Amino acid sequence: MSSLLQHFSDTSIVWLLSLFPLTYVIHIADEYWSGGGYSAHLFNTYGIELSPSRFIRLQALGITLMIVGIVFAVMFSFPNTLVVILSGIVFVNSLIHIFRSLSIGHAEPGLKTSLLLWLPLGLLTLLLIHDSMSFPRFCFAFLTGAGICGIVELIAQRGGRVFRVLN
Repeated sequence: MSSLLQHFSDTSIVWLLSLFPLTYVIHIADEYWSGGGYSAHLFNTYGIELSPSRFIRLQALGITLMIVGIVFAVMFSFPNTLVVILSGIVFVNSLIHIFRSLSIGHAEPGLKTSLLLWLPLGLLTLLLIHDSMSFPRFCFAFLTGAGICGIVELIAQRGGRVFRVLN
């Protein structure tokens, strides 16, 4: 299967990149308001204290970094690589939400948007773009995204206390 993105214009790849912060905002809203909120869920399920205000500050940092990354990717001509990194982040985040929900026996906050937005966005984007770069670069970009998702998960498991500045 040849990559459909080989036929995309620069405008199309920017449009595709813009789907990530847009869906991120929707995912944040899902986590914040579903099932009593992600902060309450972390505390009630795992005993992890992450205040709603700290959750929002961390998410604001995340979306800011995502937007800055997109601007740099477009300016310095690496949008395909960033698309794979962001796809890795949302795909792995979706898997985390799915497996945690299965392990606790009910849907945790964020599961709806993981299933309806991020899993399809991540998977379809990876399938569309895989032919547009070398396999080692594709794997490196995907693993970078998965690693970022892992770091974010560790920060959440520590109640976001890694960033004392955001207190």
